[in-house]
Amino acid sequence: MRSNSLKMIISVLLCATLFLSGCGGTGKPKADPGKELTVNLGSIVISADPQLVADMTSLNVCMTMAGTLYKYDRNDNLVPCLAESYEVSDDGLVWTYHLRDGAGWSNGEEVTAGDFVFAFQRLVDPETGSQNVIFLTDYCRVRNAREISSGEMDVSSLGVRAEDPKTLVVELEEPCPYLNALFTNVGFAPCNREFFYSCNGDYATSPDTMLSSGPFKVDSYEPMCAQIHFSKNEYYVDSDDIKLQGVTMYTLGNSQQSMMCFEKGEMDVFTIGGELLEKYKDDPRIVNSDGLMTVFLVCSNKEGPFKNIKIRRAISKSVDRDNIVKNVFRTGYKSNNRLLFPGFYDNSDGSDFGEKNAEWYDSMCGYDPDEAVKLWEEGLKEEGISSLNLEIGVTANSSLLIEALKSQIESNLPGISINARILTSKQWIQDLQSPKQDLMYSAWAADYVDPSAYLNYFVKGDDRDPNVYYSETFIDLCRKAGSAEACEDPAMREELLQNAEKQLVEDMAFIPLFSGGISYAISDKVSGLYVDPLARGLIYEGTEKETDQ
Repeated sequence: MRSNSLKMIISVLLCATLFLSGCGGTGKPKADPGKELTVNLGSIVISADPQLVADMTSLNVCMTMAGTLYKYDRNDNLVPCLAESYEVSDDGLVWTYHLRDGAGWSNGEEVTAGDFVFAFQRLVDPETGSQNVIFLTDYCRVRNAREISSGEMDVSSLGVRAEDPKTLVVELEEPCPYLNALFTNVGFAPCNREFFYSCNGDYATSPDTMLSSGPFKVDSYEPMCAQIHFSKNEYYVDSDDIKLQGVTMYTLGNSQQSMMCFEKGEMDVFTIGGELLEKYKDDPRIVNSDGLMTVFLVCSNKEGPFKNIKIRRAISKSVDRDNIVKNVFRTGYKSNNRLLFPGFYDNSDGSDFGEKNAEWYDSMCGYDPDEAVKLWEEGLKEEGISSLNLEIGVTANSSLLIEALKSQIESNLPGISINARILTSKQWIQDLQSPKQDLMYSAWAADYVDPSAYLNYFVKGDDRDPNVYYSETFIDLCRKAGSAEACEDPAMREELLQNAEKQLVEDMAFIPLFSGGISYAISDKVSGLYVDPLARGLIYEGTEKETDQ
């Protein structure tokens, strides 16, 4: 085990050296630079297994090589990918998908409905240990998924089956109007059972243990290495739309070096942020994606003075979000006084879900230091105390933001003391599920384009930790929004979801802070490259690159 870890460290250092000495590296030779794209994603790949992906860099990599039933086109429209068509039963519980002819794996074999069945089973299997199991247990409630994930039933009981090689049937326990949008996630990408087991436990750890159903196949990769090379997958169902012959991805976080290579023409695309983004924000080569995440503080449900709604509102109204955006984030983020935000979801009447009731949210949570002090004093008096010490759980990479929040809150509210506890990533994830602190820093990115993608963050079952927020009113609104009746009436469903979001704020289940996206610097020699509407990754279909003549 130790030797493997040492090997990974050496690989990272070697790749870093190659990157810093220039942008060409020593990966797969490039026959035609006009057909090759060079991209820096900015951080190391944790996993190249689509069913295990849990970070943005790994997601970007997996989207490059994994096909899904549905996908988004360059106009953000939901269109078929590996699926040809589908039908839904009258009660909304049975979805039947017909696969496209010509959908192939990178080894030339046909993608079948059985490959999807095996992928779904892997996703829900407790032995897989995927964080994305929630897709099946909560987001779309596939039949028996919860019982399987808890070890009560075998994976063969999951409500998915292959009626024939081209027909996939998915059975749900509750209607799910956004199912096709959910199926754009690579966690639902097919997995070939025979190939998976032939890897003898090393699946998705090297080019020889990877099989692609998407636009590109991997031909140079090691776990934790800083350079990956992809070549075109000629068997991809839409291979005619893939104009590039290959993509080289770097995964190192040196933005200054990336910009140097970018300006020399040695780097085509890289993620850009912070001071560098502020400097180049008006450059036409910068592409911003706003719909990535919402940032907030989760309030613990622990017994004590902090359960007082006035105290929580006082803290929210003591935060000058615009000041933090200007001086900490600098660019790429916007102030937000609610869970959702403008530009993410359009209602059936054409209005913006994230703009509904904006004045009410501002009055409840927006910056108002005088109102904050008034609420604070009233809350302390109701609790019979004159001061309050609170602890916030954070990760190291959010410490600068938390220091700014701590400074503002302590300056505006007399008698409050904020202690920031730095947690490892693993402990932070655990504490979000079982809170030990009064507040937890959290950033949540949507997995599909629907308000429930954010509201589901607060949907907890009977097995929840007692310190986690729970409201019967909120849960009931979410359940009604998922009913067959609501799914047939978009306006009714949207009103239920709007009321659910308002309930969260009335209960002060969280303190809203910001919404943010991701920005890319894209060479003006590159055309047709676009960003997934959820900013999960880059979409290369139709992408072309000019060459110097």
